[in-house]
Amino acid sequence: MSLRIFTPACKMFWLGTALLISLVEIFPFDNLHVRPAFFYSYEFLKAAAFVGLGFEVPLVFWRFNSLNRGLAISLLSAAAIEEIQMFVMGHRLNIFELVLKGILIMVGFTLGLLRRHDEQLSLLGIHVRLIADRHDND
Repeated sequence: MSLRIFTPACKMFWLGTALLISLVEIFPFDNLHVRPAFFYSYEFLKAAAFVGLGFEVPLVFWRFNSLNRGLAISLLSAAAIEEIQMFVMGHRLNIFELVLKGILIMVGFTLGLLRRHDEQLSLLGIHVRLIADRHDND
């Protein structure tokens, strides 16, 4: 099995992930009226989405091929999401959240960069070969 990377379809998938995270972050979650198991599952999935967003960057944009660029995109992405949240009533800038989001995105970026270098993804015994399509203009 194989997957072409650096394609317009990959970019749309990344954009969809970024928009989903932004929507989840913009709309407040009322944790007072849900069971703890649901709340912590929600928080885990949100954290996994940030890791996923970072993971996709080196597989979508061929220019992001070093940790320095990964750190920059991680911090810019986290800052953009925190800035969007400032427009939500009752939310204020939280440096701890900003740093945590940046770390989660950077962890994902690092994992994605490793997969890009190995040119394959593998999960639960399923191996997907990554095929680079560098003919587009980022």
